[in-house]
Amino acid sequence: MSTNRIITGSLASYLNTFVSVLSNFILVPLYLLHLGIEQYGLWLLVQSVVSYLGFSNLGIAQSVSNLIAAKYADRDYLAIRVIASSGFWLYLVIVSVVMLLLLPSMYFIPFENMFDTSDDLKGLMFPVLMVSSIFFLCKLPLTIFSSTLKSLNLIYKEQLFALIATLIQVFGILVVLWSDIGIIGLAFVYGVTGLFLGLALAVHLRKEIAGFTISIKYADFIVVRQIIVPGGYFFLLQLSGALIAGSDNIIIASFQGVSSLPAYAIAFQFCMLTIGLVSVLTSSMIPSITIAYSENNMEYLAELYMRGLQICFAIAILVAVGFLSVGPDFIIAWVGKESYVGNSIFYCLVGFVFITIIIWPADALLVGTTQHKGYALMAALEGMLNIGLSIWWIQLWGLFGVAAATFVSRALISGWFVFYASAKITNIGLSAMVSKIFVPLLIPFLGIILGSYIINLVSLSGWYSVFLGGGWLLVIYVVLVYSFSFTDKNRESLSKLIRSKLKTGNV
Repeated sequence: MSTNRIITGSLASYLNTFVSVLSNFILVPLYLLHLGIEQYGLWLLVQSVVSYLGFSNLGIAQSVSNLIAAKYADRDYLAIRVIASSGFWLYLVIVSVVMLLLLPSMYFIPFENMFDTSDDLKGLMFPVLMVSSIFFLCKLPLTIFSSTLKSLNLIYKEQLFALIATLIQVFGILVVLWSDIGIIGLAFVYGVTGLFLGLALAVHLRKEIAGFTISIKYADFIVVRQIIVPGGYFFLLQLSGALIAGSDNIIIASFQGVSSLPAYAIAFQFCMLTIGLVSVLTSSMIPSITIAYSENNMEYLAELYMRGLQICFAIAILVAVGFLSVGPDFIIAWVGKESYVGNSIFYCLVGFVFITIIIWPADALLVGTTQHKGYALMAALEGMLNIGLSIWWIQLWGLFGVAAATFVSRALISGWFVFYASAKITNIGLSAMVSKIFVPLLIPFLGIILGSYIINLVSLSGWYSVFLGGGWLLVIYVVLVYSFSFTDKNRESLSKLIRSKLKTGNV
């Protein structure tokens, strides 16, 4: 996969992510206005519970993606058809079993009594949960088509389809909110747009690959086994992600009620949106990593990894200092002071963001090379530690205990292990990271700290702090990174890239 394809895929992904961020920026205040804080909290809780159905994935999507990327390097389209068909039907069997066993049993689970909600909302819990669960499970097999497009170096097309689905979803949400249909309507909108995206990608794949089909006659038991074996550890990675991202909401709703959930969830979503923006780049790198590893091109593999580390460390510093300086003012101006979770909790989440951003390249490397067994086991340990500490500390310190548990768990487990595991593959250890990443970023780091100090002296607030203060920090940091962190080769490459894009007028 060429650097140009990585950039093109990243730009398309950033466009989609930007629209998603913008839509959330618009929708969250509308959620609070039209649904109220408690019903919005219930919606967030349902989303967290439903996310655990993603365990039905069993890592199939990522296994299929890696296998297809390896075959695409040889342009073996028959094998790609077999892998996609095997993954789809395996997925369909697993989802069907889950539906037959889980959904009927949900009728007997007293969800409405498990969480602190008002009597008016108790009756909504089961129908919203059931509708959301059915749609969520139905769209899971369709994720095979998204994985296939990404592995064919067509990330930009997959992201453009996702952008269309996002716009349709936003329109549907606005209709539901303005019609006062409530969160049952939201469940249908989320579900229908998810199915639309999967089916649209399936149709498009038939145009990209002549004769592409997911007919059951192409399903192969040997390929199914190749999918399942590494998929087990991909499943553990997904499990840990759910234990971290989804368990906080459930624990808060259980111990402090759904009305306490929106303030924490809004701050967490704000931080996760930033993480999502950064993950776009590393996700675009995964097919290249897989191909380089399958061809035993270790030099290029190490180059990709180091490039990702340099970019992510630079972004992490900007994000962390920027959030600490203007993040609270942004959230307060966005949703109101009553919906801001407080500085101590927000700062813990910023620490979590910083660590997560800098480990993304290592995550992409371990996933793309399928050398993720140890990472998966440690990530599962992190998830369990997060739950244990959250349950313990929420009883001592409230919402701060949950945020602190999320940060501490990430720092103690994944915060160091992924670098150790990646060094075994690339031979890029601590000394190389210090000389090629930390030292070049020292002056920009000190400069942005000084810039943040100056902002605090001026005492801006509200949107003035966000735009003027945030813009000031961004300009300072970009200038210092370009002046002191970029090599002459970096500047020349960037200049050539910009000139070529301006000349051709496309990405």
